[in-house]
Amino acid sequence: MSKIEDAVSRFVAAAIEKGSEGGPKDHELYDQLKSSFEVLVSAGEPGLDAFRALAKHESPDVRGWAASTLLARGETGYVFVLEGLVRLGGMRGFSSEMVLQEWREGRLGSPL
Repeated sequence: MSKIEDAVSRFVAAAIEKGSEGGPKDHELYDQLKSSFEVLVSAGEPGLDAFRALAKHESPDVRGWAASTLLARGETGYVFVLEGLVRLGGMRGFSSEMVLQEWREGRLGSPL
């Protein structure tokens, strides 16, 4: 498995386990999300392309983390992903709505 594939796999696993509600391993899972993202960024465009693909992942939790991070990096083409998550409702929808609100008001910092 390549460095990029490993980082993607670790990111997906952490995002799914973390969900949008947290839990006892919340900090550990956040660290895994962040370190996986850093590996992908350090790999240059191939790593970023692999990360961008996560905005289309079947898991709404993976899509949410990826789209929020990409939006914070100025990649506005992922707003529609977050808007779709808002329509799902629940905590995931609320979190996505807050990300969009912060972005629209120019206050969105990187979630990672």
